[in-house]
Amino acid sequence: EKSSEAIEDIIEVAQKDFKDHKEGLHDLINIHYEYREYFKFMYYFPDMGREYNWDKYSDAIDSFYLNGQKKGVFKIELSDAFFSEVLISMLYGLFDAVDRGRIAPKSLIENIKTFVLHGCANN
Repeated sequence: EKSSEAIEDIIEVAQKDFKDHKEGLHDLINIHYEYREYFKFMYYFPDMGREYNWDKYSDAIDSFYLNGQKKGVFKIELSDAFFSEVLISMLYGLFDAVDRGRIAPKSLIENIKTFVLHGCANN
C-alpha cells in the first residue's frame, strides 16, 4: 500500500548517516512534504498509523535527532523525542495550513528548516 511505502521512504531518509545534519533536516522535511497527504492521514488517524510502522517511524525520527545531538548540531538539553514530536506536530500543522490557504507553499520547506534550526541548533 502507498501509505506504508510513504512511511518506509521517510524512515529511510531519517536513518541515513548524514555528514551534514542541517542538510539532512532539509531532506527529512522535503520527504515529509512529498508524502504530505499520507503523512497527514496517518497523523490524524493514529490507529491507522500503527498499521504502517508508526512506531518505527517515530524511532527513526528520534534517531535522526539523537545522531545530530551526538555530532553537536542539536542541543542536548532537550530529548530527541521532544525534538521529534515538535517536528512531527509542526509539519502536520503547517501542511494543513497550506491546504487551508493560510500560508503559501512557496519556500515552506526552507522556512521550516530555518525555524527548526534557530530553535534547536547548538550555536
